[in-house]
Amino acid sequence: ITTYGRYSQYLYELAESDKIKSELQYWNEIVNSFARTIFSIDREFDYKLRNVTQMKIAFNESETQRVLDCVNKERNIDLYSLLLTALGMSLHEISGKHDFVISIEKNGRGILSNDINLSRTVGWIANIFPVAISVKSDDIAATFHGVQNTLSQVKNDGIGYLLLKNLGKQESLQAEPQVIINYLGEMIPDDTIKNFSISRYDTGTSVSLDMERKYILDIKGYRLQNELHFTIDYYKDILAESVMHYFGTAFNLTLIRIAEIVSNIDYIVSKSVSTAGNMELL
Repeated sequence: ITTYGRYSQYLYELAESDKIKSELQYWNEIVNSFARTIFSIDREFDYKLRNVTQMKIAFNESETQRVLDCVNKERNIDLYSLLLTALGMSLHEISGKHDFVISIEKNGRGILSNDINLSRTVGWIANIFPVAISVKSDDIAATFHGVQNTLSQVKNDGIGYLLLKNLGKQESLQAEPQVIINYLGEMIPDDTIKNFSISRYDTGTSVSLDMERKYILDIKGYRLQNELHFTIDYYKDILAESVMHYFGTAFNLTLIRIAEIVSNIDYIVSKSVSTAGNMELL
């Protein structure tokens, strides 16, 4: 079992490795896309949690199954490629823009050395990295294909971005996207659902309301009892409730439509060597 001290040391070693340093140009090209600001803010704004509002989107069991049936490793179709396509097209609906830079948050335990074992540790170990996507007007298939290609080019599942930004202290990577999406997976596995259930009691606020919230849209998805759910945190003083209602409807309908189209797409995007499997970095 790896201690936090050893894990921390490993991350510093990884940040200094040639393998990670070689990614700097790639991430700089992504960061340079941040000029494509999605939401313009023409005044000083208080980015605090107390100003955040939440909306929810739910898919029934039939709709959820149609989406999940599209996920196919052999065709290099994962859930993120579907979600990012729906997100990009929904952002296009409310902004009129075509090019977006979006942060993806994933499990940070995935790509590690064989010498690192975090199986007995607790706590949130996240991996966050940006991707640039382009929406091809109303062409869902072309947009999806572009998203697939973008994700296939991400090196080492994106772990190098935060290593270079935070541990490598690369000033060129300090800009932040305005939107982040995180799919948490299945909340309760089917084989244990008889023993556990979601509490009806609200957990309350787990952090200070004065905490800074840098993302204008923070989207979290999960699957619960065979249904997809999404919570979307947003700043109500930047995005009106009517705009967010339109966004939510567009996201719901577009994701279902994507599932219908993708199930009939006959091309396969080859998985790049840089993203294949849980590769050993050091």
